[in-house]
Amino acid sequence: MLRYLADGPRDYLRAPILPKRRPYWELQAVVDGRIAPLEPGRRHQPRLHTLWVWPPGQVHGWSGDGALAQVAVVSPARVPEALARASARAARDGQVLTWAFAAAEADWLARLVRELASDLRRPDHLTLLRQERAVLELALRILAACSPRWREPAAPSAEQVVDRALAWYAEHLGEGPDESAVAAAVHLSPAHLRRSFHRARACAPRSAFLDLALERADELLLGTSQPLAAVAAEVGYASAAAFCRAYARRRGHPPGRVRAEGTLANLGGGQPTR
Repeated sequence: MLRYLADGPRDYLRAPILPKRRPYWELQAVVDGRIAPLEPGRRHQPRLHTLWVWPPGQVHGWSGDGALAQVAVVSPARVPEALARASARAARDGQVLTWAFAAAEADWLARLVRELASDLRRPDHLTLLRQERAVLELALRILAACSPRWREPAAPSAEQVVDRALAWYAEHLGEGPDESAVAAAVHLSPAHLRRSFHRARACAPRSAFLDLALERADELLLGTSQPLAAVAAEVGYASAAAFCRAYARRRGHPPGRVRAEGTLANLGGGQPTR
């Protein structure tokens, strides 16, 4: 999880870190004293109690103000997606994502890095989990303090709502949940769920759920020898007759033809109709 970890005193003015391209994420903080990034064609002023978030491939180095500074450096192999997107948004604005923290948080950060370093010296089966927790805690604090325009939207997008709803429905196909049950499972009202499907898919939720159920039915019809009643039950229908009626209305042919032909291609592609 962690590619590199360091802490301690640095005099980046007398011993600067020259700019170079780094292949991994770098979260470098100054917990005491002042340091400044070095970027080609750009000037930064030395800052106190600041953490900089550098994405992979970014060219940068470090300088200081001539006094010893205490730094803490965490270089994870990956960061939470929300932090990666915030860093990308800051870069589009010509900025580096930073976290300006208070003295109490400086103490917390220095202690966190010391604990990670101690853990690395004597790792056990929980070391990777502790590293992931530390990176997540850092991400939470950085994102809580970053510019609002770089944060994630407060509400999920229509596409995210639809993806969550379809994923939940796929896991509960055999129960035949209705729209209200799906909406409750993803913590939305049925009206919000319907609006999200219309925006993202230009269809009603029940239409997308039916397509998902019939796609699973096609897999069972082609890949197993289960009787129609068993296939129907697996995709949420109380009887083979109800399943066959729904299938024929949607596909334009009975489900038995899929198994008889052995392929969907021979049935006009098996594309659903709206």
